Amino acid sequence: MKTNPLVTIKKRQKLFRSLTGITIEKFNELLKQVTPLYEAAEAKRLFKSKKIRKQGGGRQKDLDLPNQLLMLLMYYRIYVSQEFLGLIFGLHNCNVSRQLTYLQPQLAKIFRRPAQRVKLSEEELTEEQLLNIFILDATEQQIRRSKKQQKK
Repeated sequence: MKTNPLVTIKKRQKLFRSLTGITIEKFNELLKQVTPLYEAAEAKRLFKSKKIRKQGGGRQKDLDLPNQLLMLLMYYRIYVSQEFLGLIFGLHNCNVSRQLTYLQPQLAKIFRRPAQRVKLSEEELTEEQLLNIFILDATEQQIRRSKKQQKK
């Protein structure tokens, strides 16, 4: 019987946060946002006009959406190899790549990342634009630290 990595990792909040970069609550919110986008993309994929098999035919995906999202967040956060993710989630690295590639556009729609970066020289940028670039690039999240010094 296969183990469910999401259930295992969700039991340990600190581990979940360190592997994904977000809390379990934020993960659930993100899952609610990505679900309709994923279902719409899946429906579009299933109802292509040039399909040979019936709708829904063929091999089903090995991971459900929450585990796919967890795998993608782990890939972004800790940047491990796809072989290692395959070991954790019980997939071959080709399937890991396929599922990451399929879910990335849906996640990009939520975060509204630009598809292409514009490269400008420093002479073309004003001081205000440099400040805006710096502010937009600040993605660090606050972590609560204890006030007391702990003995080692």
